[in-house]
Amino acid sequence: MKVEPLSINAGQHNGQYYRQKMSDDIFADLLIPNPNVNAAVGSGSHAKQGARSSVMYVNYGCGFTAPKEWMNFDASPTLRWERIPFIGKMYTKNARRFPPNVMYGDIVEGLPVPDGSCRGVYASHILEQLTLDDFHRALDQTKKILQARGIFRLVIPDLEWAAREYVTRLETGDPTANNFFLNATCLGKEARRHGLTGFVYNLLRKAAQWMWDELSLEYALEKHGFIRIRKCSFGDCEDPMFALVEDRGRFEHAIAMEARVPQHDSR
Repeated sequence: MKVEPLSINAGQHNGQYYRQKMSDDIFADLLIPNPNVNAAVGSGSHAKQGARSSVMYVNYGCGFTAPKEWMNFDASPTLRWERIPFIGKMYTKNARRFPPNVMYGDIVEGLPVPDGSCRGVYASHILEQLTLDDFHRALDQTKKILQARGIFRLVIPDLEWAAREYVTRLETGDPTANNFFLNATCLGKEARRHGLTGFVYNLLRKAAQWMWDELSLEYALEKHGFIRIRKCSFGDCEDPMFALVEDRGRFEHAIAMEARVPQHDSR
């Protein structure tokens, strides 16, 4: 008798099995797709396993960085296009496609994640693509899904670095200083593509909407009720889970900040 695969979206696996092969064999035998998220509950008492199973880490604006231990979201129109049956497989503007465990989610509108459920949230090179109003809504939504004492780490291009470099180049008589500044801040567009493919490309193109420096970003986080705000560096988080999503190259000429939700947060 032929057994048809179950049509199941295996979103999260509790990770209670000691060996990866055992876990993989169970999913294969039941013809269930691999899960998007592994909660890594492991062993221990029921109380400890229950506590660990409720812990989540969210990476929004993830792009192609989508470790299985995190819930990975992106609001790119390209992702929505790629997920359309049949035609989405015919064309994509990127050199590669989004990983299969990336889910569509817009932090501005709110992610499908329970309030206060996340131990950590990460956002790299995405918040500068939001308008000022949407940026503040995104911070509200981020704080909303974090647990008390939860960690938020964000990386965005550094406006101050670009501005200082621009002035330095001007002072040395560099005639391409303006080109550098507009490209570094993504505030300029050198050409516009035409035709149908150009229309699709321009529609899906990402561009900076509001740039930030360290001082203004720290002030914004503080206004939204975050505490223990500090400028951070690649790999310096006390929670090792962040090592799975961080990329050293994304920290170059960028502002990286870490902040936390207060223990007794009035939401």
